[in-house]
Amino acid sequence: MSGFDDFKILNLLSEQLYDDYSNNLIVDKDFMEKMDDIRIKMQEALNRRLDDIDDFAKSIGYVIIRSPKPSLLSCKNVKFKINRN
Repeated sequence: MSGFDDFKILNLLSEQLYDDYSNNLIVDKDFMEKMDDIRIKMQEALNRRLDDIDDFAKSIGYVIIRSPKPSLLSCKNVKFKINRN
């Protein structure tokens, strides 16, 4: 399973969780805890994917420099620089 598949599945889980919450099938506290768990798993999937890309870049002699470090909430303003290793 690819990192992108992980995101699709986690997104579907969050949508289903929200639907259950909207239909009063789960309480506020459970909803918030489970959404936080999903957010953490999404961040872990992002970090794994970035590590895979970093490893690939290193294998062909380059290094990727990111500033600031990307997160699920702040990927928009991340700048990338590629240097020869």
